[in-house]
Amino acid sequence: MVIKVYGLAMSTCTQKVLTTLIEKGLKYEIVNIDFAAGEHKSPKYLEEKQPFGVIPVLVDEDGFKIYEPSITVNLLEQVYLLRDPFVAIKNKDDQTKISSVIIGSTCSVCSSPVCVHLDCSLFYTRRFCLKCIAKYRDEFPREVLDEIGVKRLDKFTNEEYEQYDEN
Repeated sequence: MVIKVYGLAMSTCTQKVLTTLIEKGLKYEIVNIDFAAGEHKSPKYLEEKQPFGVIPVLVDEDGFKIYEPSITVNLLEQVYLLRDPFVAIKNKDDQTKISSVIIGSTCSVCSSPVCVHLDCSLFYTRRFCLKCIAKYRDEFPREVLDEIGVKRLDKFTNEEYEQYDEN
């Protein structure tokens, strides 16, 4: 099953979502909604797709619906990997054989690229890399540090900070 986008291809909001899907290399299908006929305000559309009658609506492979374009783009950035542009695609039909880069975000303190998994970053009002979490650990609530495992941060000493900075 591919991602479905219900909308109008000419709509800038729909284009915002489509651009993100294209940049991520994700397979999608656009289902055009007839605005002139008021399809977006039909009882069926309001019940099945979007209760406020707006576009676009993205429905992922699991049937999860997202309505707001900005939230849709942010979710796509967080959930889907970016295909590594320097690795050739071996088989366009088999996404599992495509190498990927997990970037997703940048650290709010040092601006280094980080993935969005707890193994390499934390979101607490802003995104932080592990190095900055360790460096500024006293500024985070204890519950937040417990979530990522303070023991992982204890490995960072001053020497290791310098070594980590070089990599």
